Amino acid sequence: MPQAIWKFELQTTGGAFNNYIKTPDKFKPLHVAADNKTNLICVWARVDTEADDCIREVLVFGTGHPLPGGIAEHFEYAGTTQQDVFVWHVFIAS
Repeated sequence: MPQAIWKFELQTTGGAFNNYIKTPDKFKPLHVAADNKTNLICVWARVDTEADDCIREVLVFGTGHPLPGGIAEHFEYAGTTQQDVFVWHVFIAS
């Protein structure tokens, strides 16, 4: 099972955002941060590079925005980061 750390970029344009990212099925989020070069929110994850691909839903919420019901049952918290004046909280479907 060869592993690597890959970066996945997320989109934010205001409020709460749904993102769908293509990842290997074996995926472990390690870090969330704004990329200094692109100013995009990114998730760095350890992946099995030979695992089958899947599509993961990723939710990004700004501080103070309401969280949908069921988020605790269906999503795992991945991390919080700042982007300019915004603070973002990232949840990945479990």
